[in-house]
Amino acid sequence: MTMNRQAVAFGLATVLFVVTPSFARLPDWARQIAERAPSLPEGVSPDERHVLIQETNVTAEADGRLRTHRRVAEQFLRVPSAPDATDAVIVDDSSKVITARGWHVPYEGRSERSIGLAVEFSVGNDFLNDSRARVVSLDGVGKGSLVFYEFEVLDSPFSLDLLHVFSGSGAPIARAGFETRVPPGWTVRHAWLRGADVPPTVEGNVMRWELSGIRLPPRATGLTEPAGDTHPTLVVSFTPPDGAAIKTPHHRNWQALGAWFDEISAGRSDATAAIEAAAWTAVEGAGSGRVQRLAAMARFVRDGVRYVAKEIGIGRFQPRPADQVLGQRHGDCKDKAALLRAMLATQGIPAFPILVNASREKSIADAVPAISAFNHVILGVALDPDEAIPDWAGTAVVDAGEIGRLLVVDVTDDRTAPGWLPGYLVGKSALVVSGGRSRFVRLPGEAPDAHRIERDVEGVVEPDGRLHFTRTTRIWGEPASDARGAWRRSTKNWRARSEHALRDEWPGATVQALDVTPETSEGAFVEVVRIAAPLPPGNPPMIVPLAGAAEDLDRVSLGRREVAVVYPHPIKLSFTSRWKGSFPILEPQSRSDEGEGWKVAAEINTEGDLLRASWEARLSRRRFEVAEFEELKRLWTAADRAGRLMAPLEAR
Repeated sequence: MTMNRQAVAFGLATVLFVVTPSFARLPDWARQIAERAPSLPEGVSPDERHVLIQETNVTAEADGRLRTHRRVAEQFLRVPSAPDATDAVIVDDSSKVITARGWHVPYEGRSERSIGLAVEFSVGNDFLNDSRARVVSLDGVGKGSLVFYEFEVLDSPFSLDLLHVFSGSGAPIARAGFETRVPPGWTVRHAWLRGADVPPTVEGNVMRWELSGIRLPPRATGLTEPAGDTHPTLVVSFTPPDGAAIKTPHHRNWQALGAWFDEISAGRSDATAAIEAAAWTAVEGAGSGRVQRLAAMARFVRDGVRYVAKEIGIGRFQPRPADQVLGQRHGDCKDKAALLRAMLATQGIPAFPILVNASREKSIADAVPAISAFNHVILGVALDPDEAIPDWAGTAVVDAGEIGRLLVVDVTDDRTAPGWLPGYLVGKSALVVSGGRSRFVRLPGEAPDAHRIERDVEGVVEPDGRLHFTRTTRIWGEPASDARGAWRRSTKNWRARSEHALRDEWPGATVQALDVTPETSEGAFVEVVRIAAPLPPGNPPMIVPLAGAAEDLDRVSLGRREVAVVYPHPIKLSFTSRWKGSFPILEPQSRSDEGEGWKVAAEINTEGDLLRASWEARLSRRRFEVAEFEELKRLWTAADRAGRLMAPLEAR
């Protein structure tokens, strides 16, 4: 699958430029803007540039082609970081670029330069694709410069729908317009995915939307939503009248879209003798349970088939034959899903493709079916209704109504274990493809138990005052995926960070051994560390059995932050500690606090020569708006305080 790319949007002010003969070289639309360009703000502008006007017009031709005409006018408010200004249009082999040109008017307005030629570059890092960027570059740009771009593209799309993102590539937009024009008898459906629900103006066969004053939220570091999820986005679908001789697919509902995907995927997951042999090899020793067998086959495809995208033509949507994928040992998300589906079929296990958007938080409009809403394919594996689901796989199960219960598997992400979901899929709306039964589900993984870090300490206070303990960390879900990624990038750096953190928690500590199991059969990342440390000073000395408990709760600075704090997924953190030594009789201690969407609790007690302590934090909500930062501080403070419970040792 491929991602859509389109962009654009902010308020005009007083006149700065005066009409000069040089403006006569500009096209009429650009000259009118130049004559009314706003004055530069005083001082240093926080924005390098702003978009004065962005206009996009999409015309549906009677034969099903789409003609897109885009015009952009920008003004630089301060000295730019680069001397060139660029804009581009993304095309492929189904597109024909009719116009790609730009103009530059320096601040003084005395001259105007035009560039008539554009340069093409390949787009993305896929092994093979036909996407290209037709780039227009304007040089000599400085403070106050006006730049204008014009593009026209005739496209033969694979589906009569599109997502239009109102984005100025990081710049504020004064005014943005989007317009559709269709032949008589055609209809246009639309829906806003994010941003204000601005109704269109309608004149005959023309629909137009206008936005003004579009600004991106202020930048923030850490725990923030992707910038792309903040842009106003419009989804549009074109439908020709019944009987129209249009070959371009168009979908009246989501079930029709699902049936279309089923149609182009027909036969692509057929099993061959080689696939059956691979399936039996994969499940050898996995046990007889369906979940265990599917996990073994999922690992085979995840690890044995390298991710390589070939996004050419219909290959953006249509999976390659499973036997071809197995033979080549490479493929993209839909190819790997097709191979796993074929392997599962040899074991009598049904599976269904699931279409989802891996990069955008919201891309689906209930009333406007659009293949452009998706860029990723995963798999829903049917579960035997009579078979118990292992605890480790329960967080990836979804109810798909009449299709049945499905275990959701993503074999594209090589960091994520079968039975768990990567954080970028958690809670997203996705289409389970099953012909006319195709239906939306909300992907699982929204419970804190689906993403958890469990630490367990077993320690001894020796008679000589030394501490010897073993800390075992088990990580599940998205934190486990992150840990595997870090471990693979550099085991040396992983060890150094772990040892540094332990010495911070236990001054003078020596790490005697550190062992890692990147992935257990149940999908956990496990680290086991053996440590020796001196007894903390004091009389009597105090031990902090929950030291480091709150270290896995991510924090960011809130001092000047102007945007929401957004956690990537819910999380559960737990820490247990057991120590043998000489402890005085200690009254049980406990601390707990909770708020909207979170809870923290800890307790500590002694029994003879055994000290027991436990700490747990559960965060079920993901988003804290600026007005809720005090609540977020309460959570962080409660987690820290609960982890600082102390117990005395017998006086030496």
